[in-house]
Amino acid sequence: MGIDGAEHSPRRSPGQALAEFALVIPILAFVIAGIIQFGLILWSQQTLTQVARDTGRWAATQTCTANVVNQANEVAKQSTLFGYTDGAWDASNVSVAFRREDSASCPPKDNSEVAWVEITIAHQIPIFFPWVPGNGNLATSAEFRMEPMP
Repeated sequence: MGIDGAEHSPRRSPGQALAEFALVIPILAFVIAGIIQFGLILWSQQTLTQVARDTGRWAATQTCTANVVNQANEVAKQSTLFGYTDGAWDASNVSVAFRREDSASCPPKDNSEVAWVEITIAHQIPIFFPWVPGNGNLATSAEFRMEPMP
């Protein structure tokens, strides 16, 4: 019994837990959705970077007229790149720059000549939650010294 003589019940009213749950679940859902979206963005950025590295490594062993866009599509097709469809990339997504120092040939004749290849890839991933910052545009690049061809 309480001081005033009335009995106090430690139990909550029947709908209190449901009301608290209804207040908390939307916030929890937004947090979980944001975690999922950011995870997809990070995963896609890492995969895109690996595609650029693999494509650049291949291009470093080719001639300067190699079809790098086709190779980038092949590498991306074999990867788990989120939002990629087979053959979707063209010259607007994949840019290739061959740089030569001094009078180097492309590809270099030997290790005394220096030539570089830089691959830049842009990719759009789907954004499921519009309130997540960013528009889904990802980009990465990789640069490799070209190997002499025998």
